[in-house]
Amino acid sequence: MAEDSYFRRARLRDRRDRGAGPRVRQWRLRRQQLRSPHRFGLAEAVETAWALGALPQSLTVYGIEGQEFGAGTALSEPVARAAERLVALLADAPGTGN
Repeated sequence: MAEDSYFRRARLRDRRDRGAGPRVRQWRLRRQQLRSPHRFGLAEAVETAWALGALPQSLTVYGIEGQEFGAGTALSEPVARAAERLVALLADAPGTGN
């Protein structure tokens, strides 16, 4: 990626299901951590964006671990609270204009 890239920081939101219940999670990733060519998921999408020069060297991923994933299932209260915490976290994050 060219050093004069337009982007210096990127944020990504993703739905996660690790069975631990609703909570806010954050991952800080470096380019060398994302190298799987076998399927096109989050890592591949990010690697492709980096290869195209569309992302910086550092990427922060935010996600909320879900609770219910059935068709027609409403957002649970714990997940809604986690979403509110994530919104507050992002509103206070550096680089958001606040």
